[in-house]
Amino acid sequence: MAPLRRKNKTGPCRLNVGTDEGQHSNGDSNSENELKELISEEAFFRLKESGTGLHLKSVDELIQMAYGYYNEIALPKLVTDFDSLELSPVNGRTLTDFMHLRGLHMHSLGRVVELAEKLPHIQSLCIHEMVTRAFKHIVKAVIASVENVADLSAAVASSLNFLLGSCNMEDNDQNIKDDHILKLHWLQTFLSRRFGWTLKDEFLHLRKLSILRGLCHKVGLELVPRDYDMECPNPFRKFDIISMVPVCKDALQQTDEIYWSHPRFLLIKDSWRMLLIGTKALAKMIAVCGPYHRTTASAYSLLAVVLYHTGDFNQQKALDINERELGLDHPDTMKSYGDLSVFYYRLQRIELALKYVNRALFLLHFTCGLSHSNTAATYINVAMMEEGMGNVHVAPRFLHEALKCNQRLLGADHIQTAASYHAIAIALSLMEAYSLSVQPEQTTLKILQAKHGPEDLRTQALEQQEAARNGTPKPDASIASKGHLSASDLLDYISPDQDSRGSDA
Repeated sequence: MAPLRRKNKTGPCRLNVGTDEGQHSNGDSNSENELKELISEEAFFRLKESGTGLHLKSVDELIQMAYGYYNEIALPKLVTDFDSLELSPVNGRTLTDFMHLRGLHMHSLGRVVELAEKLPHIQSLCIHEMVTRAFKHIVKAVIASVENVADLSAAVASSLNFLLGSCNMEDNDQNIKDDHILKLHWLQTFLSRRFGWTLKDEFLHLRKLSILRGLCHKVGLELVPRDYDMECPNPFRKFDIISMVPVCKDALQQTDEIYWSHPRFLLIKDSWRMLLIGTKALAKMIAVCGPYHRTTASAYSLLAVVLYHTGDFNQQKALDINERELGLDHPDTMKSYGDLSVFYYRLQRIELALKYVNRALFLLHFTCGLSHSNTAATYINVAMMEEGMGNVHVAPRFLHEALKCNQRLLGADHIQTAASYHAIAIALSLMEAYSLSVQPEQTTLKILQAKHGPEDLRTQALEQQEAARNGTPKPDASIASKGHLSASDLLDYISPDQDSRGSDA
């Protein structure tokens, strides 16, 4: 039929073609008009000038494209960053911050659990956060239903006992059993509808103190600081509820969004120029938020990284603010302890560094438990500092714990697992057990070769070490010539920045 229509030069055929073009043109025009009604002229002009052709799409098409990007690119990219440890949440709050920073809804937590099948610590964090958010609605509903303020503490304590109290199915109290079954049924239904996740037996393995802490933050509860027995049916009393504070949600201005993530900052090689920019950011944070604020502490902490290269630091100030404003068990406070320990270690004040890093390790155990990648990294730092104190026989114990944690959470072929093997090889060599240090170093080499190939600087560094052991040293052109690496140098060596690696090349 098509060749016959091409030969036909009559008017009707040309009119049909013109009609199709006109319909297509009218469709584009309708899409443009529809978009112009929804966005400003400046935004539409920028969209049109981008050359993507998105201004010709209808609203329904744009929505479908956005859904496709969200589900097929944004969520998998988040899990990939969790796997590479570019992002490492330690509790529900940091997980929420990371997702909100990337424009991801918390309703997608169930999908994140499915994508993070090889990251059990991330799955655990997501499940804890989903359960905490579910219980939050119950506690808020109970608080709203109380008419007499004098009965508020008793009602809250009763709700917490119902949600977090232990239930032994062997007990004879049928009411407790019925309450437990009702709670699990409601929780399964809520998580399925809200997050698209089916709760199985995970509730039996939850860290109830983490859920309690999350509830207090989300609802504004203040409890008596004591040791709560979560294995009994009624761990809370009405006298444990001290007060309630209002909970406000606001958009916190991040220091790194102001200056530190600016492209020009990444290109600056002069530490004094970086110091100037960092000081400017700190001054703005103090002027806007005040001297004692979490963003001001973040500015102090980032400035300390620059001052560290100039022989001075303000990390102690950041730690003081975080302890006062955020609490002892906040992730930023834990990070401040860890950073301060590294700074003191590089200043050869190793005993003080051990004090701070052990404090960070204790808070990590309390907040996210032993099964977390940050705990494994802190184990490596403790081991390196014990080596600096001369306790070389103590270091392998921490390093083997870090190795087991990384193997269990990240896999046997992960880059952090290679870091653990490399640290073990260093510890064994310091103990003069040279024959035993060969195997972990060879394992590190195999992981680096598989992950990055033989041309990568890290692979070449380990090859140079192996060749030196065999008596045939290769040209010394890598970081391996530095011998024993500190904790921070070790992590930089295993996972260097792309910019610094490019400049070295």
